[in-house]
Amino acid sequence: RECGSDWVSISVLEIIEKNESNSAIIRHLGDKETLKWIKFSSIAWIHDESGFYYCRYPAVNDSNPKFTADGTETNALFGHGIYYHALGTTQDEDRLIVRASEESATWLFGCNVSECGKWLVISVYESCAPKNQLWIVDLSKYFNRESDHIVKIIDEFHAQFGFIAYEEQENCFILSTNLNAPRKRVVRMHLNVHLDSTSNSDVNAVPLFRMNDIISERTSDVLSSAQIVNRDQLVTVFRRDVIDILQLFNLRNGELLHTFELPDLGSIDQIHANSLSQIFTFQFSNFTTAGISFLVDLSHSSSTPSVTQIAQINVPHINPSSYQTEQIFATSKDGTSVPMFIIRKRRNRITENTYTLNTTSHTLNTPADTLNTPADTLNTPAD
Repeated sequence: RECGSDWVSISVLEIIEKNESNSAIIRHLGDKETLKWIKFSSIAWIHDESGFYYCRYPAVNDSNPKFTADGTETNALFGHGIYYHALGTTQDEDRLIVRASEESATWLFGCNVSECGKWLVISVYESCAPKNQLWIVDLSKYFNRESDHIVKIIDEFHAQFGFIAYEEQENCFILSTNLNAPRKRVVRMHLNVHLDSTSNSDVNAVPLFRMNDIISERTSDVLSSAQIVNRDQLVTVFRRDVIDILQLFNLRNGELLHTFELPDLGSIDQIHANSLSQIFTFQFSNFTTAGISFLVDLSHSSSTPSVTQIAQINVPHINPSSYQTEQIFATSKDGTSVPMFIIRKRRNRITENTYTLNTTSHTLNTPADTLNTPADTLNTPAD
């Protein structure tokens, strides 16, 4: 990351087989495989791991001499695009897949490759609004010719579509979407046509897909994330009154299989899952816990998954068990129920004379502000 800004570089490292001490040797390949001019990008590896797709802006050149990428620039950026980098080559050799045109100069792109390696899935954004277009390329037929074979499944900015997976047997995509569902739902998008040699103009002349719900929109909970695990299960995070809920669903029929018990009120920071694996990991944190990592094993025959703590971030001089978090609700002027949290030391009791330090925050995808009132930060009556 450049000077704390959004600019990042990607370096390709060579991992050599373990030596006699049973440790891997990692060798930096230097500038040859250091990719620059990157913002707002993930890495999407192709199926044989010989290269990956990523997003970046055009490099600085003589036609744009005032532009810098040291984190101090204030000018607007244009021309975000998707590139393919083959391992063992320089960035100058990277292949441009698609780039924002003059008419859409501020568009941003994101990309994924389905686990089967068949599809390059392109998400296109025109702003920070939760709306995007969805384009696809069949890599099994058009690798090295992606630019000429992009099919625009969703070609308008009217809703958000997040790629989760592709089901080869059903020829359908698993997506999260807020289409007619502000709190989001998980759907199957079945392709109505075969996207083989059909031209874009022909394909886009007919309805490309039909959708049906796997997990319908809920009346209050907001869907934060969903990933496939154990072949036919979905591990999801829902947010209820600013508290995360971790649940497991049947991918076939949307049946709720299990709700995981978390250590306390808090958030699921990240989930690492693979559709073919029977295990996944997640990290939990809250106001008093920096992070606890858990491993979930779904291989047991019982309906209850096995959950094991595998790591914890310990902060010096802070004992999370000494603190207590309580959620309460207050009613605002317009009648909205506002979730609030009171964090205090367990040995301190709350009375009408207890002082609090009040803070508020507004979080993306959270339907209400949060109010944190850590009563233990000031002098409070003790037991």
